[in-house]
Amino acid sequence: MTHIETQIAPEIASGTEIEIPLNKLKTSPKNARKVPHTQAAIEALAASIGAKKMLQKPVVEPERDADGTTTGHWLVTIGEGRRLALRLLAQRKQIRKTHPVLCMVVAYGEALAKRGGKVVDPRAAASHFNWLVMGEPVSSAMLLGDEAIPEPAALRRHAADAVRLPGGLRTLQLNSQMN
Repeated sequence: MTHIETQIAPEIASGTEIEIPLNKLKTSPKNARKVPHTQAAIEALAASIGAKKMLQKPVVEPERDADGTTTGHWLVTIGEGRRLALRLLAQRKQIRKTHPVLCMVVAYGEALAKRGGKVVDPRAAASHFNWLVMGEPVSSAMLLGDEAIPEPAALRRHAADAVRLPGGLRTLQLNSQMN
């Protein structure tokens, strides 16, 4: 695990777990959620995090300016509700605004570009990606309870496998064209 303290984020490999100060996390325009979290949902999630800690790491990618330079902020691609709940806890002074948040870096757009892929519909691609990364672990936990929550190493393997599925780019392009 890496702790990020620098103003400008270094290049970090996809799949790396890092601690990022809460005040350096921002909502991502690529987030697949179409309906915003309700205040009641944020309150409930904040209470859960306060009681049990955060069970799933937010998935982030570095924010880049127009020149492609990292800004020092991170965009939450998956886990916006958790970010909002942590911000609520910070507003209530239960945690610091700079509270370290353990996140998983997934530079999805960069990986796609390196392979020559083109995302026709970013929202559909982000939604598909969200299911690839989080579907199995979340389903297992929902159906089987806390005992089914995978160990951190298993989650890392699952996330890594999800982003390198053969034919995944072709599937994303076809799904995007169908919508």
